[in-house]
Amino acid sequence: MNRFRYFAFLALVMTAVSQARGEVISVTLAPPLDIMENGFVRLDALDLNGDSITDFTFASDSTGVFLRTERANRFVYRASPPPNIGGPVAALSSGFVIGSNLSDTSVAWASSDILGGYVDPGEQSFAVIVLCLSTGCSTDFRNQRDFIGLEFRLPDGIHYGYLDLFAGTYAGISLHGWAYETTPGMPIVAGAVPEPGIPSLLGLGAALLILRRRGRARSPRRN
Repeated sequence: MNRFRYFAFLALVMTAVSQARGEVISVTLAPPLDIMENGFVRLDALDLNGDSITDFTFASDSTGVFLRTERANRFVYRASPPPNIGGPVAALSSGFVIGSNLSDTSVAWASSDILGGYVDPGEQSFAVIVLCLSTGCSTDFRNQRDFIGLEFRLPDGIHYGYLDLFAGTYAGISLHGWAYETTPGMPIVAGAVPEPGIPSLLGLGAALLILRRRGRARSPRRN
């Protein structure tokens, strides 16, 4: 039987970052969370804003790590050339502006259910972050710290954010944290860092946690 457990990290730092008209909430995991699995499929559910509602879900197995967008939430992906549909999760560089309009024409917004555009609860629809087979690893990531652009919906509207992670040539990732813009519709800059003098909240068992699910699960459908 599958079991759900909350994991508090040795340190979770939440900082507020002033950015023009809005405020960025940035979460740093210390140490980073390693997401990988050598056996059965493992799921890690991510609640960005601590409202006890899963916004995105990682799936990992012996072949790699994948991302599911819950409900109408979306991520930035690397668009495959025609006539292919979809593509891998895009690795964004520090300073990339994440908003409704993306300056790089090679990337676009999508649900992990590329055709349906909406992910129902438990739907086995995942996008590839890194996929490693006998022929090698396929990924948009560069074996360094990069960012995943996120769009998620709250009662007051659409918010933009990012995941900060390390991925590349192995079947796993290290999640260093995430950030999101508190003002609906306002873009966020990947890798935005706190301004000097802004206080941090440090503690165990903070409201923003990863919910980890281990057990026998079906292999994710990869888009």
